[in-house]
Amino acid sequence: MIFESSMQLWITHNGEREKLRFPVLPTKFDVTHGTKNTSVTISGLGEILVLQDRAAVEGSWDSFFPAAYFPGIQTPFMLASPDAMIQRLFEWKISAKPVHLILTGTRVNFYAAIQSLQPYRKGGEHGSMYYNIELTGYSEVSNRHGKASAPGTATVTSGSST
Repeated sequence: MIFESSMQLWITHNGEREKLRFPVLPTKFDVTHGTKNTSVTISGLGEILVLQDRAAVEGSWDSFFPAAYFPGIQTPFMLASPDAMIQRLFEWKISAKPVHLILTGTRVNFYAAIQSLQPYRKGGEHGSMYYNIELTGYSEVSNRHGKASAPGTATVTSGSST
């Protein structure tokens, strides 16, 4: 029997051509929306907070790829062995291309780089592969070009780099 949930955890890669649905939802999924604010101490005023731009969103969780079916599994079948799934994540990590992280039923839907992937095994569970994964949000960089058309005037156009 397959455990049915409204949530599904996916990572896609290479323009959505490669997909991995995680067979077991994590018990805890962390998303951090931080800032790069800094504080400065000024004599006579005390500590002052200097507002900065937002930091990249970060996501992380611990879970496992089971070696055999059990009642909490999310997918009707496993496309590959636990070792092959970890290998695929490592390949995506070193590919220099972002992945697309999606947790359905939530607002978690962003492009990211896999910053850390730590697989490990637990004694007594032959074949299952546990892991910890950390991702950091990725944004396309766009550049602006300026062109002086006459003294005192300029035209600015936007472009994007890939």
